[in-house]
Amino acid sequence: MNVTYYLTIDKVLVHFGSEVRKVSYSMTADRYQVQVLEQVLFDYYWQKSEEKGQVVFQQDGAPSHRAKSTTAWLNRNHLEVFPHPANSPDLSPIKPLWHQLKVII
Repeated sequence: MNVTYYLTIDKVLVHFGSEVRKVSYSMTADRYQVQVLEQVLFDYYWQKSEEKGQVVFQQDGAPSHRAKSTTAWLNRNHLEVFPHPANSPDLSPIKPLWHQLKVII
């Protein structure tokens, strides 16, 4: 059975499974692509794809996530992105978890 994992990223914290990494507070598209997509997500995404089958990446509507260069990076690296309509917090599974993450940190 294929299991789909939804990986979410915020502009301050990167959360993958049990690992939380702090990244730059001023997240530009360039920083997002280097610090998050290249240095953290890429290897993790493909590792989980091999282990679990289909993996779908989800990000919110932050400017660094919507940038044309970020979309091009995701397409160039063949990462499947979960479609997330603008202004739809009801579809975001990460929102209820932020309080818990802030308490832990």
